[in-house]
Amino acid sequence: MVHQKKITSTLLLALVTASLAILAGASTDAEIIDGIVQFHRPRCGDEPGRGGRRPELIEVLEMGGDTNRLARLLAELAHTNDIWNAKMALSELEKYGTAEQLPFLYSCATNPAVGDRAVKAALRIEGVTSSSIEAAQRYFALTNTDESVDRSRTSICADLIKLSCREGVDDICRSNAMEVAQNFAFSADCNYYWLDKLRLEDDPSYRYSKRRLAFMRGAASHAAQWEFMANYVTNAINELVAYPEANLPD
Repeated sequence: MVHQKKITSTLLLALVTASLAILAGASTDAEIIDGIVQFHRPRCGDEPGRGGRRPELIEVLEMGGDTNRLARLLAELAHTNDIWNAKMALSELEKYGTAEQLPFLYSCATNPAVGDRAVKAALRIEGVTSSSIEAAQRYFALTNTDESVDRSRTSICADLIKLSCREGVDDICRSNAMEVAQNFAFSADCNYYWLDKLRLEDDPSYRYSKRRLAFMRGAASHAAQWEFMANYVTNAINELVAYPEANLPD
């Protein structure tokens, strides 16, 4: 009986594998790209099925779960001049992208229309590295941008801070990422309360440190125009100086 069950399980696995292989070849690249476009087409509010869990892109395409192929086709679609499709493709690359797409993603960092999604995808794939930090820095340096880009840059600034605090990040990269995020925050007059809270959440050693004191002192002149942030920054500086400052760890 045990032997029979083992044979049955083996046959079932073989059938599933064969089925996936057939599905993977069931659609051409062009058909899959068309499926991606249809998946992301704008939907009306009364569309049937709206409100429930929307399936993932990989679930609705006949690809047998081949995420490498999906990533390649998403990158191909992202080359389009259609901004909507390019944005949607890059958003999906944040989920399915691989190291193979990194050169393309980095090349998009200075594109105001899609640079935010490209940098976010690169950060998800590669994490905080010298290359991803440079890409974020190039996106931060964009000029003549609109409000949506300003919001996106603040979001990427937050990503840099949060990802830098993860285990396994090279110390030099962590320091460089924090410096890039901090410089952007000062130049863009970001919400210093929000940025400080992010660092407090992700790095317990930051609360009483020379790093936090330096950040708050740097923010002091920028935060002066907003009463709440000015008070927050001043109170934090006073608390750190009273530690006393000389005893604060790095």
